[in-house]
Amino acid sequence: MNYQESFFHHMDVHSTLVHQYCNFLLSYEMPLWVIRVYILTKELSIAMSLKVISL
Repeated sequence: MNYQESFFHHMDVHSTLVHQYCNFLLSYEMPLWVIRVYILTKELSIAMSLKVISL
């Protein structure tokens, strides 16, 4: 699996998790900004881990 494939695989798994997490939050009627903050932090952590891997 090359770098790009693993990246897209990672994003695919990630989006599924985010989707499940959003459904979980919505079932508890959490405010949207909480979901946005969660997604942003997840995106940032993935970006950081990918940068570390690519170095």
